[in-house]
Amino acid sequence: MDSPPETPSELLHSGAHAESLIHFAAREGQLVLRWVAIGSGAAMVATMVVFWFLAIIPALAFIASICLLFVANEVEARTTRGSQSNTELLQPQASAESHDESHRDEIPPSIVVREIKTVLKIVVGSGVVALVLAAIAFGWQWFGFGTLLIFCYIILVAAPTWLALIEDEIEDETERLKHEPH
Repeated sequence: MDSPPETPSELLHSGAHAESLIHFAAREGQLVLRWVAIGSGAAMVATMVVFWFLAIIPALAFIASICLLFVANEVEARTTRGSQSNTELLQPQASAESHDESHRDEIPPSIVVREIKTVLKIVVGSGVVALVLAAIAFGWQWFGFGTLLIFCYIILVAAPTWLALIEDEIEDETERLKHEPH
């Protein structure tokens, strides 16, 4: 009998736990990046209260951690799908019904293009509002910094609402397309 693997590298390469190094790094990175995002978000808010001109430093860390978290989520999802498809190749007894269920979450390209345009409109609109507010509130001396600060604040505060709106639009359009005759 083989002894159970004891180190993380042995766990990665053991037959019982076949996980790629990229998948493992993405999964572990998600945990770290979530805490970094929470900490830098809290530091950004605390810095804005006391030293508002230094809030850009934790704001940049917050934005970077959120972007990296999105990348880690996508890498983890893709490596999970890749390992699932390899498992399906090894098990040919998968029924046609389970194959149809796996493709239900695919979003048609027309919806993706429309939602990308919606996101661009939101970003551009937020940028214009930030430009106007920065010109009024900060004057020309701090115009660039003020614009960046206001834009980040607008996106940070309103992002959950906009993301929920976009997700609802996607679900509604997908349901409409399912019931539409081909």
